[in-house]
Amino acid sequence: MARRPAPIVPRRVLVVDDYRDSRYVTCVALGLRGHTCGHVGSSRDALEAIGTFRPDVVVLEWALRDGSGIGLATRLREVSAEHGIALRVIAASSQDEPSGLSAAEGFEAYLSKPVSMDELDDILRASG
Repeated sequence: MARRPAPIVPRRVLVVDDYRDSRYVTCVALGLRGHTCGHVGSSRDALEAIGTFRPDVVVLEWALRDGSGIGLATRLREVSAEHGIALRVIAASSQDEPSGLSAAEGFEAYLSKPVSMDELDDILRASG
């Protein structure tokens, strides 16, 4: 008999992606899995949402039009201790992981687009 994976603890997830359809679909899928999801389309809005939405996890497009996802991750990491944020990244393409994305940059995981919800579930499950 196959073992079922451990249940996922519901999280408050902020999806930051400048492609509206992508962030909307990701949020709908997260909501169907029991998470509370908010989504924004810019670095500025993401920084604002940290204080208002207070996410547990940020799923972050690394190539935003209004700034670098790496730069935004650095800014989010500065407030992560205060807000308890575990950063996650969604890549802009289905190519291999871009160079420069690492824990040193504030990223704890990397996902290729389109995002596999099973893979995101595994990451959320592992984030305790």
